[in-house]
Amino acid sequence: MEELEARQRKEKKELVAKVTMLKKKAKSGDKSTKKTIQEDIERLESELKNKHEIEKLALETSAIDIADTVSEEQHPTAHLISDVPKESELSANNESSDHESLPIASRVAAHGVQINNSKPSKNRARKKLEKRRQEMLDMQKEAELEALNEPDKKKIEYEQLEKILSIDNLQIKQVMPNGHCLYNSIIDQLQILPTPEISSSSDIDEVSFILNGQEVPSVSKLRQIAANYMLENKDQFMPFMINEKTGDMMSYSEFLEHIKEISDTPLWAGHFEITALSNSFKRPILIYRADSQDPIRIGFDEGFCSNPPMRISYHRYAFGLGEHYNSVRPKGIILSKKT
Repeated sequence: MEELEARQRKEKKELVAKVTMLKKKAKSGDKSTKKTIQEDIERLESELKNKHEIEKLALETSAIDIADTVSEEQHPTAHLISDVPKESELSANNESSDHESLPIASRVAAHGVQINNSKPSKNRARKKLEKRRQEMLDMQKEAELEALNEPDKKKIEYEQLEKILSIDNLQIKQVMPNGHCLYNSIIDQLQILPTPEISSSSDIDEVSFILNGQEVPSVSKLRQIAANYMLENKDQFMPFMINEKTGDMMSYSEFLEHIKEISDTPLWAGHFEITALSNSFKRPILIYRADSQDPIRIGFDEGFCSNPPMRISYHRYAFGLGEHYNSVRPKGIILSKKT
């Protein structure tokens, strides 16, 4: 039992870490995204809870079986006479010596005592556990069957996106789903587009140097760019940023903490960070989705709307952790360096 409990505690900690990542990811999403993430969290928590209950029931049932076996081996007839009165109790009655000389079973019957032929109480506990375990297994099988009958949302979404992109001779360039997918998609775009005009900032000046040199900016540098732009233009972002616990607009201290997370952690990026990167690089950004022929347009109402846009795709069902971004390239583009 101790070994099982230790493993289950570890699995709970891993789930807590995963849920924390999902909740951070929800901060940057819209209402639909937050709802989807919350449903994923509830599903993951329910699946782990059911799994742990089944494991404990199985272990408890096994323990009862072992205890019964040991008891039977040590006292094979104990249950047959569990309700038989002691010799002193029988002899205290006004019975004849002939009666006392009878076999114990006969004397017991004479005193109206029934021999206990029922199984031990542990047997009832085992049956109860078995019933509960079976119920849990049935629930698990039902959930698995429902999952099998559901359409493959990931496949349907990807095929629909490919169909939409093919109209403009575009294709998806996969990037790693590691919490940095938006930034990696932007890095890929910077490699296939002419060097953009960079807005003024000490961090962005360094990126301008890198872009005009031999390599593109790193994920950490892009995160700093997005975070710095949002901090320098807080009035553009703060009124729309919500504290998930209270439902109120973020306070300035909460906003600063969120900015720090953008810069220093694998916090999933969303509309705010996309807007920040679009304005920082003075490039409009097109976001392609499977549920619309028309991409979301970011930065097209700014002064740089005539610059060639960066293109990314949004995937709601791509991975277990939820939403994902990929880069979108014109068909036929092959880079000499690995991306």
